[in-house]
Amino acid sequence: MTFGMSDALNPKTPKAQNIKSGDRPRSALGNAYERLRQLVRPKPKKKQDVPVKTEEAVDRKPKPKTTKAKGSEEPSKTRGLADSWDRQRKVKEDQTTTTVGKPTQQYKTLDGSRACSNSTQRPRRKKHSKRRAYAKADSADSSSSCEGNEHADNEDLWFLSRRGIELEKKLGEGTYAQVHAGHQVKCNRQVAVKIISLAMTNQRYRSKFLPRETDILRKVNHPNIIHLFDTLRYGQKVFFVTELAHRGDLLCYVQKLKVLSSPVARTIFSQIADGIEYLHQNGIYHRDLKCENILLDPGDRVKLTDFGFAREWYEPNNLCRTFCGSAAYASPEILSGVSYEPSTADVWSMGVVLYVMVQGKMPFDDADVKRMLHVVRKYDVTFFSKRPLSAHLKALIQSILNHGQWDRATIGDIKSSRWLMESSVKA
Repeated sequence: MTFGMSDALNPKTPKAQNIKSGDRPRSALGNAYERLRQLVRPKPKKKQDVPVKTEEAVDRKPKPKTTKAKGSEEPSKTRGLADSWDRQRKVKEDQTTTTVGKPTQQYKTLDGSRACSNSTQRPRRKKHSKRRAYAKADSADSSSSCEGNEHADNEDLWFLSRRGIELEKKLGEGTYAQVHAGHQVKCNRQVAVKIISLAMTNQRYRSKFLPRETDILRKVNHPNIIHLFDTLRYGQKVFFVTELAHRGDLLCYVQKLKVLSSPVARTIFSQIADGIEYLHQNGIYHRDLKCENILLDPGDRVKLTDFGFAREWYEPNNLCRTFCGSAAYASPEILSGVSYEPSTADVWSMGVVLYVMVQGKMPFDDADVKRMLHVVRKYDVTFFSKRPLSAHLKALIQSILNHGQWDRATIGDIKSSRWLMESSVKA
């Protein structure tokens, strides 16, 4: 073969005195690669002629760059839940100002309702929607009513009935999902059906958060975590068939009793700690723990649910940078947009849940999230004098609600605390 033959191997070739030994390939194969590299190497760009400046071009002075002052209309890109919630609050205030004329002062109560101080605002009339029965559109029995599932679509009812599931009353509703109680005929058991409308979700949720939730629910197996029986899909709907918690969520339970006694709160909180400890030991972090996502069974048995923001994390040297969850239960590092350890974020949410159970209110006012973040960083947790607590319980809450994530109590510290070890001491 003559292709790739080096010039140094040809005896007729004169000696190159000005070429260094390192520039010449050492073999025929290396010379072939060098020639191919010369062929593929991009050609140098031609130098463009510099235009001659005319008098008109000289007279034209460049316009000075205008620097935007602070507080301009186009804010800089910010991170964290506090900034996003602050932008949403300003948008709502602008909407109320344009529609009503005066912004109505609102405050958030524990039951999640908004109370208005403006007496001139008239209450809106509720639109009575017709209840839709389980019947096809061309059926003659479409006028019959089915109590409790007026918000369920006929196609959903038809699809689930073919899978042996009969929907009953609606338990709750979110932005893009509904939860109904149901009965599984084949197994003869009560179930909960979560109906997720994919058309109302974004691409990030469909490609990232929904697959995570499905995988995590299939992996976990703990008595204090909701059990997933089946996952179904029909068109633009996804159905999670899980076990049914008969007593509802923890928030409704606290609203009903106003405040929980220390023995009841201890029983519920110890089960929450067991469930979170199991998740952390398996590298799973909830990241959206709140009273609405804690379900109860008879006997105050806890069931953790809603793993939409949960994820598996096996990188101890790296921190999370996804700022998600509810602002009232989110840790200070999530609100401020600082990289955080997911285990400490779950511990903070546990502290907020414990405070709500024994005090009957939120520890911080989340009407203005930026102001709440300032209060969290500057002040300690305050307690009601009308609802006295034991010193051990106060010390536990203060160790959990510590604004420094590395100084915050761990799951081990919580389970070995004196208040959880107590059996009959009144708080």
